[in-house]
Amino acid sequence: MNKELIKEASGKLLEKNNIVVLTGSGISAESGIPTFRGENGLWLKYSPEKYGTVTGLIGEFLKSPKKVLEFALNLIEVFNNAMPNQGHLSLACLEKDYGKNVTIITQNIDDLHEVGGNSNVVKVHGDLYTLRCTKCNYRKKIDREYLKNYAAKLENAMEGSLLSLIKKGKELLPVCPKCGGIMRPDVVFFGEALPQKELAKTFITIDAADVMIIVGTSGEVYPANTFPYRAKENGALLIEVNPQRTIFSETADYFLEGNAGDILPELIPPIKENISE
Repeated sequence: MNKELIKEASGKLLEKNNIVVLTGSGISAESGIPTFRGENGLWLKYSPEKYGTVTGLIGEFLKSPKKVLEFALNLIEVFNNAMPNQGHLSLACLEKDYGKNVTIITQNIDDLHEVGGNSNVVKVHGDLYTLRCTKCNYRKKIDREYLKNYAAKLENAMEGSLLSLIKKGKELLPVCPKCGGIMRPDVVFFGEALPQKELAKTFITIDAADVMIIVGTSGEVYPANTFPYRAKENGALLIEVNPQRTIFSETADYFLEGNAGDILPELIPPIKENISE
């Protein structure tokens, strides 16, 4: 860890007010949520063609309903048990303690930024903690308690026969309170378009940014991998925090090598520590 470089970057960062943070799976991995594509990723255990598309999930449920429910239960357990790490808490400190105008643009579908304390979070790949009606598009926010209770419902259903499980498949899905349609997690499956409202907000926020901090993303996924270049073109300072160099590293004003949980508390020192010093 190059503490002098981090201190220099911190000084530049804390001079600015409009701060955008682009986060990827790396920051959530430090909280125990495995990446979908990386080592020990979910797509190594479950086929993305079968479990990463709506039609694939329906087809797989008709063939192997218990395996689909096991996938859902695994997902719920992992996400519900994860807690914000020091990286998340430091980003919240930037907003709550330093009073900066902070927008988190995340490719993650978890709730760790919100639980950690950030209030302005834009989720370009959707949100596991929001349900969307497949009929009228109504959206409903849910929480960890809701998912915990839903998991118990799925576990209870798995105790029955395969035939009974298939027959009551629709009964296992949430119902829209507005129109009675089936609700699904408001996440972006393979082949689906990104949420346009979130994308529009993303571009407006990036264009007004004084600084962009890139955390835990290697830049493999479009269009998120274009965001830092857009910020740079608009005059923003780029600070990258990643364990290895990425496609952004040459463009970044500061490349800080390491995990978010180690680097961000140094980049954004707690206010109390500053006072005591």
